Amino acid sequence: MFQQYPEPIYNNKYYSSNGEDIGDEDENCVYYECHYPPCTNIEHQVREFSICGRCQEVRYCGTYCQQKDWPVHKKFCREKRRACHHTERPPDR
Repeated sequence: MFQQYPEPIYNNKYYSSNGEDIGDEDENCVYYECHYPPCTNIEHQVREFSICGRCQEVRYCGTYCQQKDWPVHKKFCREKRRACHHTERPPDR
């Protein structure tokens, strides 16, 4: 059983609280929602939220949400594997 992470929110426009279009944004911007389920905060700036230092896959709006989500998230959190690039061959014996 795998936990499904929410898809990033792609938003190329900014809207006021009244729903009025107030400007465009660069197409390469991705805004994430806090991973802690009761929290509905969404980034207002790119890379505003912190990421899990272990898996580097989920984002949190603050330490409170990260600590509250840890009991659930730790079941699925795995350290991100680094790519191994072996350019040297071991010596022949």
